[in-house]
Amino acid sequence: LWDANSGQGFMNYGEHQKRAWSVDFSVTDPTKLASGSDDCSVKLWSIKE
Repeated sequence: LWDANSGQGFMNYGEHQKRAWSVDFSVTDPTKLASGSDDCSVKLWSIKE
């Protein structure tokens, strides 16, 4: 993930086996997101540390 204001990356998620093409944040919980990949998987993430 990148900070849109600074252009700097701040989190790296590396669980997909192939390139991730889509990411979408939850409309009900902005700390949750989903990513979709060429490996035919969808991963759910939390950006809370």
